[in-house]
Amino acid sequence: MQNDVSITPAIATSDGFNVTAYPEPADWTKLELKNGAYWHRDGWVGAILPYAESIGSDQPYSLLLVYLQQLRLHGADLMA
Repeated sequence: MQNDVSITPAIATSDGFNVTAYPEPADWTKLELKNGAYWHRDGWVGAILPYAESIGSDQPYSLLLVYLQQLRLHGADLMA
């Protein structure tokens, strides 16, 4: 079985950066998200950082990088 943390453009209705984990590990959504990111739980489970939050930041690239790294490390820890 493959364990993976996936980073993709979000579904059209969310307008943001979407991070999912497969298979979804227990405690995946226990991570506190910051800077306007939130957990999506309707139909699929994943973290979303809205585009508006990242481009509205003084340092959008740094904000996005921290968001992605935090989720990748969280997912990797849970899937180890």
